[in-house]
Amino acid sequence: MENLKADSNKVDPETEKKVVDEAQAAKDAQAEADNLKTQAAEAKDDAGRDALLDKARQREEDARGHSQEATRIASGAWQGTIGGVGVGTGLGTGTGAVVGTLVGTIASIPFAGLGALVGLPVGMIHGPFVEGGQDGDREKPPSEDEQHRAVIRALDQSQGDWEGLKSAGDRDE
Repeated sequence: MENLKADSNKVDPETEKKVVDEAQAAKDAQAEADNLKTQAAEAKDDAGRDALLDKARQREEDARGHSQEATRIASGAWQGTIGGVGVGTGLGTGTGAVVGTLVGTIASIPFAGLGALVGLPVGMIHGPFVEGGQDGDREKPPSEDEQHRAVIRALDQSQGDWEGLKSAGDRDE
């Protein structure tokens, strides 16, 4: 039973890369917005300050958009859809192997769609299949701002872990 539970927490490397890329874009946009706010605080004239604050607001909106995209990619509905596509494609290909390669290729397309149609509601009902945190955290969903900050913190932490692994690998050699 433990092996099944451990395997269910694995994340597809492509999905993980997309989430990390979106999180990095959110972090970069937020850093730029913070820099623009600092410049606005130091600006002498009102017109320059307003222009900098407008740019900062736009970059914050961009940052939040990237955070939302990272959260969406990692959400249960999308994971369920993608999982359903994989299962449906596998079923279609397996069915097609009996009938023939050409038919299998053709059959995998509608089975992928069927898998997506089944996986979407399953993911929506189940929620994220891969998640962190404690069970008590599920009672109150985090606000949009908390999600945005969590995406940036997770990226910082994962980059720190990666740097630690790289430097440990350099010492072994």
